[in-house]
Amino acid sequence: MWQYDRLLDAIFVTGDASSAKTALHVVCVNDEYTIMNYVMQVELKQQMLTSSMCDVMDVVTKNGKELSIYFDVQLILSLERRMFSTGNKPYKFKYQKQK
Repeated sequence: MWQYDRLLDAIFVTGDASSAKTALHVVCVNDEYTIMNYVMQVELKQQMLTSSMCDVMDVVTKNGKELSIYFDVQLILSLERRMFSTGNKPYKFKYQKQK
């Protein structure tokens, strides 16, 4: 449980999830669903990938309030591109600043 709490702390230091600029940075897709289901306890209505490489999750809270939660998935997409790449260059990644 201690390790799980530290991981959540590290993710929530990256932002507040209220916009693309303050999106939570995740390292795998499962993190998004774990945070929504077990931490925020919201129900997913719709999901969309933006041009700024953020997943926008339209959700509903337990009291019926609708809101959007942003997850920065730049690292996930970069790792997937690398996995399917045929090149043998060393892997380098740098986050793009969100606007």
